[in-house]
Amino acid sequence: MIGAYTLEIPDYTDGGLAKLAVAGEPVVLSTGGLESGAYVLYVVNPETGLVSEPEIIMLNSVPEDTSGPVLSGVTDVEFLSTETKDLKATSSEDGYLYLVQANVGVHGTPTVEELDDETTLSGIKVEVSANEEATLTVEAGTFIPGYYTFYAADEYGNVSSAAGTIIVR
Repeated sequence: MIGAYTLEIPDYTDGGLAKLAVAGEPVVLSTGGLESGAYVLYVVNPETGLVSEPEIIMLNSVPEDTSGPVLSGVTDVEFLSTETKDLKATSSEDGYLYLVQANVGVHGTPTVEELDDETTLSGIKVEVSANEEATLTVEAGTFIPGYYTFYAADEYGNVSSAAGTIIVR
């Protein structure tokens, strides 16, 4: 209740929003769920019914990350399946580092789901921080002989290009 008037805030489920304001106090409007574009901002005085001049507000959404991480520090290595070997790699983004059989990406860059499936069969997955070297330890007898490679995935599900050739004999 403001003065002798009741202020009803309309339901703007068609793409807008409204908020009760008190003179002299800041108002924060949550733009979550609104699309990018032009919006009209105006103030209504419930006591007088007066409406302010409209102000155009441009809302620009922050684009979602759509590019995969970049791998570095990966070296090609060859070792026997009976050896334990530490392998190192660095991802440019927070997320996961995968060491999987090289045929996983034979038809293009694999998805995170494909990488996760592969690590349950023959691979390793570790959580990594951006730009920090990570070590993946291949324990003796855990990998069958073959060719392996690294991938990194970020929190948005973007996957890097394959990096490194790891040969297990």
